[in-house]
Amino acid sequence: MSSRVTLPGGPTRGYSAEQVWLVLVAVVGLVLAASLTWLLVQAPAPREAVGPVRTAEPQSSPQTPQTQQTPQTGAQSPAAGAGLTAPGVLVIIRPTPTGDMEVVEQNYGRSAIKTLRLTLPSADGTAAVRGIHPRVSDLKVLADGRPTSVPSGGSLTSDAQLALDRPSTKITLSYRLSGVTVHTGPGPAGRVLAALSALSVDRSSTEPVVVRVVGSGVLNLVCPDLDVAKQLCGHQDGTQWTTPSIPAASARVIAQLNLTTA
Repeated sequence: MSSRVTLPGGPTRGYSAEQVWLVLVAVVGLVLAASLTWLLVQAPAPREAVGPVRTAEPQSSPQTPQTQQTPQTGAQSPAAGAGLTAPGVLVIIRPTPTGDMEVVEQNYGRSAIKTLRLTLPSADGTAAVRGIHPRVSDLKVLADGRPTSVPSGGSLTSDAQLALDRPSTKITLSYRLSGVTVHTGPGPAGRVLAALSALSVDRSSTEPVVVRVVGSGVLNLVCPDLDVAKQLCGHQDGTQWTTPSIPAASARVIAQLNLTTA
């Protein structure tokens, strides 16, 4: 069924209802499209969401552990014990490839010391090191942290007494020890025995002495004046060999060394 639509001022034309409906739909569609386009143009651009700003926390640089090293020998020194915080003597020795020893000695007296009795190493009837000729050179002495005068230019070839400039409780000696090694015969080249002891020890005293020998060429330590069961007296910790606390009267040490790797 169709109906007619009369346009004003013109001839009468007939249009079906379907045609009229299609025209209306097209017009509405155009209006909606135009409106949507206008809205998109006028709408503000969306803002990006901004989260909280985080700054990187500064990383603390790793701290290198501080190790207390003994001057001249480069050996790590204990923080406490005989010669440091308790009466006694700590001797730290580093062999050199020439057979000389670089030595630092810490002497802690029970009371203020006025005179040091300096005693060179000796064979004392130990056949293995018979024939040594000990010499000390470049001797320097600190008494309670202050330099003290040393006679003979810091050189010794025999036992001596050193009068300190002032009575002191803590005494530090540094020196070079020579002439204390003996080659061990048909062994490998550079294999020697070394006679070692504390320079500042009064052998008649009962003060404890600890001897430490440092170096990759250290093979063993023997304390010949101790009981037979205790004569192998070296405790190894890496390249450091240390004796237990020994009474001053028995504090001689024979070190077996390989100087080619010292």
